[in-house]
Amino acid sequence: MDFIENIVKNVWVQRLFWSAIVVAFSLLLYHIIARVLNGREKKNSKIMSNKKNKTLIRMLKSIVASALSIITVLMVLEIYGINVTSMLAGVGIASIVIGFALQDSLKDIIRGFVIVSDNYYEIGDVIKYNDNIGPVTSISLLTTKIQDINTMNIVSIANRNIDKVEIDPGYVYIPIPLPHEIKVA
Repeated sequence: MDFIENIVKNVWVQRLFWSAIVVAFSLLLYHIIARVLNGREKKNSKIMSNKKNKTLIRMLKSIVASALSIITVLMVLEIYGINVTSMLAGVGIASIVIGFALQDSLKDIIRGFVIVSDNYYEIGDVIKYNDNIGPVTSISLLTTKIQDINTMNIVSIANRNIDKVEIDPGYVYIPIPLPHEIKVA
């Protein structure tokens, strides 16, 4: 009996127990949130386009997973007696420095999210960017790619340049496959 009491009184065992509880609770919370988001995805698939819905759900899951991971690590460190307040101050300063360094990438991600969520344009829409005009071939959070109809080159546009993109609703792009032997004037 004394052996069990010594184990229960042992600080490391208590810390390990509470750490396991925190990690288990975080995992449970993530699975509940993921299940709710997956249910929303299935429910709203008729309302929103499928690609848009999947992109938004994946982004939300990623944000939730990252936030829960950070909170869980900080709570476990606090359980083990590590002062996380000074760490948070250091992380805040590092975040500011990283934010300035990655400013353009963050603009691309935010604008990419706006393009996807607001249906600014979709794959297949014909857009004009500078001297390039063509259909959108892919949209990601960082770039939009179009195939220039004049040169048939793939042009990558940073999403932060969305204000320079013109959507041409009257333009219809119909690719006509021709053999290589035929010369096109």
